[in-house]
Amino acid sequence: MKALRSLNRPALAASLLVTITAVILESAGVFDRLEGASLTMRFQVARSRPQPLDPSIALVAIDDSSEETFGRWPWARSIQAKAIDEIERAGAHVVVFDVLYNEPSDDSAQDEALAAAIGRCEGVVAANVDAEQPIDESWLGPQGRHQLERVLEALGSSIELSDDQVIERAGLSEPWASRFQAQPIAFRKLAAWSRVQDLREQGRAPETLEQLFEAIGLAKTLVEGTSPERKMLERLWQRESAWQALSRFMPPATERPAPKEAPPILAIARSAGGAGMVYGPADPGGQTRRVKPFVATPGGDCLQLGIAGAAKFLGVDPRAVRLDGGRVVVGDRSIPLHDGKIVIDWPTATFDKFSTLRGGGAKCVAVPIGTLADLADQRLVQARQEAAYVEEAVKLAHNYARPESVLRTLPLPEEFRSDLIESIEWQFPGVLERGLDALPPETDEATRGAAKLVVNWVSLEQAVLKGRETLRRLEEQARSELGGKLVIVGYVATAQIADMINTPYGPRTPGCFVHAAVANMVLHGKGMQFTPWWIGPAATLVLGALCGVIAAVMGAGRGSLLALLALVAYLAAVLFVFGSWSIVAPMAAPLLGGFGSWVAGVTLVAVISQRERARVTRQFRARVSPQLVERLAANPGALSVGGLEREVTILFGDLAGFTTLSEQLGGAEVVSTLNRYMGAMTRQLTARRGYVNKFLGDGLLAFWSAFEVEPDQRRLAAEAALACQDAVTTLGDDPEFRDRPPIRLRLGIATGDVVVGDCGAPPELNDYTVIGDAVNLASRLESANKQFGTRILMDGNTAAGVSNAAGAPRLLALGPVIVVGQSVPVELFTVLNGKEPEGWEQAISGAVARFRAGDRAAALE
Repeated sequence: MKALRSLNRPALAASLLVTITAVILESAGVFDRLEGASLTMRFQVARSRPQPLDPSIALVAIDDSSEETFGRWPWARSIQAKAIDEIERAGAHVVVFDVLYNEPSDDSAQDEALAAAIGRCEGVVAANVDAEQPIDESWLGPQGRHQLERVLEALGSSIELSDDQVIERAGLSEPWASRFQAQPIAFRKLAAWSRVQDLREQGRAPETLEQLFEAIGLAKTLVEGTSPERKMLERLWQRESAWQALSRFMPPATERPAPKEAPPILAIARSAGGAGMVYGPADPGGQTRRVKPFVATPGGDCLQLGIAGAAKFLGVDPRAVRLDGGRVVVGDRSIPLHDGKIVIDWPTATFDKFSTLRGGGAKCVAVPIGTLADLADQRLVQARQEAAYVEEAVKLAHNYARPESVLRTLPLPEEFRSDLIESIEWQFPGVLERGLDALPPETDEATRGAAKLVVNWVSLEQAVLKGRETLRRLEEQARSELGGKLVIVGYVATAQIADMINTPYGPRTPGCFVHAAVANMVLHGKGMQFTPWWIGPAATLVLGALCGVIAAVMGAGRGSLLALLALVAYLAAVLFVFGSWSIVAPMAAPLLGGFGSWVAGVTLVAVISQRERARVTRQFRARVSPQLVERLAANPGALSVGGLEREVTILFGDLAGFTTLSEQLGGAEVVSTLNRYMGAMTRQLTARRGYVNKFLGDGLLAFWSAFEVEPDQRRLAAEAALACQDAVTTLGDDPEFRDRPPIRLRLGIATGDVVVGDCGAPPELNDYTVIGDAVNLASRLESANKQFGTRILMDGNTAAGVSNAAGAPRLLALGPVIVVGQSVPVELFTVLNGKEPEGWEQAISGAVARFRAGDRAAALE
C-alpha cells in the first residue's frame, strides 16, 4: 500500500505509452534488423557447449596453398577434373560443388573432361541465383515496368525488329527510348526468354534450336548465321537445355522463375548427379542468416545446395523433398522454417583450421584441393615410371633368359629376385652397389651397355616401389579424410572476395560454410525453434510495464539498479534457452521497450520532481529558512498534500496600534510600513526554522514541524517570539517612525496535535496550513495579551518544552485560564526578556500564587 501511495502516475502513464509504442513497432517489423543482429550475438556468446559440424561433412578447400602451387583460380578444367577423380577414388559418398560452372571455357575438351569427372562421382552441382540482371533496374520500378511490358510485346512477334521499330511500336518516349538503345540485345534476350517460358507453360516448348529460332521469329537469320541475335539465342538455348537436363532433380516449379538464374553449362548439367542453388542476397544489415529452401527455375523448384547435398547423402530423391507445416522434410529428417526461410543454425566449429565460435570444440577435416591435384600428378608420374620399368624389364628378361611376366610384377618373388641378382653379380661384380664405376676401364661398349641396363632396372625398381608406397600412403590419408563423407568443394582463399560473406564467424566467411551448415541441420534433423509470434509483444509489454512501475515508484536511484536487474535477467533467460535448446526468443523489442519505458518513467519523474521543486521553492522561499527550502525541494514528498496529523507549535502575531496608525497614513504608506514590520518578523521566524503560513492584515500565522517533526519547536518558537519583539521595538525607534503612534506586537503560542496539509481547492487554489484546536488556542492567547498586559503568551504544553531546553528563554507562569471557546483551563506563561521593571516578576508570581490559593483579593492587590 505504501508503494501504491508513492506511485508517480504520470510517469507510469508515460512508461506504458512507450511500451505500447514498442509493441506496435515490433509488430510493424521495425526491430527486425536489430533482432537479426542479436541472433549473431547469441551464436557468439550463448553456445557454451560445443556443437561442432557433423564429422560426416568434409571440405575440399580451394585455399591459398593450392593457389600458390597451381596458380590463381580458376584452374584449367582438366586439372580440376584430375582433383575430382581423386575425391572419387578416396571414396567420398557425395561430392557437392560450391563452384560455378555457368560459363563455357575456350576449349570444349576442357569442359568435357570436367563434366566427365563430375559424372564419375555423380556430383551435386551449383546453380546461381545471383546472375547479373539482364536489364537496368529502372525498368523494374512502377513506371518502368509498364514501359517494359510494351517493349516485350513489341518484340514478341519477332526479335529482328530494328531498334527504331521497337521504339515506335512500344511508344517509348525519353528517357526510356535512350535506355532501350543502350542495351537492345538484353531486351531481345529477355523477350526470347519470356517467349520460351510461355511456350513451356503451354506445353509447346521448342525441342531444337531451329524450333526456337522459328518461335522467336528468326528464320531468315538462321540461314545467314551471323547476327548477334542468333548468338544470343544459341546461348539462351544452351541455358534452357541445361535447366531441362537438371529438371530430373527438381519437382515442378511453384511459381514462374526469374530471368536471372543461371545453370551450369549443358555438358555438366547432363553429367551431374544432383543440383542445388547457392545462397541469395544477405539479410538486412549485410549478414547472411537465412536461405530459401527452394528457388523457382525453368527446370523446376531447385533445392538449396546444402539441402540437395544432404538429401543425396541420405539417399533421398530430391524431388521428394517437400514443405510440410512450416518445415522442410527430407526423408525422415526435417528442419523448421521461419517466415518461409531456413534460419541457419551455425555450428560452434566448422572445418580444421577454419572458423570457430565460442566453445567450438572439435572441427571437421579440410583437405586442400591442391593436395588432391598433386596426388593426381604423382599418379601420372608413377604410371610413367612403371611404364619405363616394364620396358627395361623386358630387355632384362631377354638378356638373362627370365620370364617377362615375372619381371613386370613388383615386388618380385624373393627366390626369383635372389637368383637374378646372383646372375647379375656373377656377370658384373659390384655393379649393383657402385654402378658403372665398378666396371674395369677396358670394358667394351657391348658389356657396358648390358651393365647399364642392369643399373637402370635396379634404379627404376626402387623408384617404382617408393612411388607405390607414397601413393598408398597418400591414398589412405585421402580415404581416411574423405571416404564415406559428404564432401563440399568450395573456395576459401583469402585473395578472393567474391565468395566471402558476413556471418557470425566474421565478415569474410567462405560461402561454402553456408551449405555445410544447412547440410548439417538436415543430417541432424534440427534447427532453430522460434517462439510463437505473441511472445514478443507479451514480453515487451510485461518487461516495459515492470520497468515503468519501478521507475514510477523508485525513480532514478534504487530503481535504476532494479530495472537493470530485470533487463539483465530477461537477457540471461533469452541466452540460456538459445544456448541450451536453440530456442530463439525475442530480444530487441522487449529489451528496448523495457529500457525505453524505464527511461521515459525516470525522465518524467525527474521533470515532475523538478517542477515540484520549483513550485516548492517559489511557495516557501520567503516563508521558511533557505536550508529548509532546499530540504523541501530535494524531498517534495515531505509536503503532506492530503493532510497529516502531527504535533505542531503555532504562533499568532498581531501589531497592536496599527489600525490607529493606518488612519493617519495614506494607503501606499500603510502598505510600505506594514511590509517593513512583517518582513522584519518573517526574517526572525524563518531564521529559527519556522514556517510563515499567512499574513492576516496586520497579523501573521507561523508554525513549526510544518514538513517534518521539529524536536526543538517549543524552544525555537519562544526564541522567535523574543526576536520578533526586539525587531518591532527596533523599528519603532527608527527616526522615520519616531513621530508616529507606537506599535506593539502581541504574540500567542500554543502546541498541540493538528492536521497539516493542503487546504482549499487544490491544485488550482490551496494553502499549506494547519487546522485544529491548538491553532484556535494560539489565536485566543494572542488576544488574551490585552487582558494580561503582556506581549507574549504561551500554553503549558509549549512552556514544558521550553523549560526543559538548555539555554532557552526564561518563562513566567500566569496561572490557569479558560480561554474563549474552551471549557478546560489552560496554564499560561509569558516569556521574559530580562528588561522587565524591578520587582515586576516577583509581583506577578505572588499574585498567581494567591490566585491559585483562592485569595482573589490579595491576588488583585
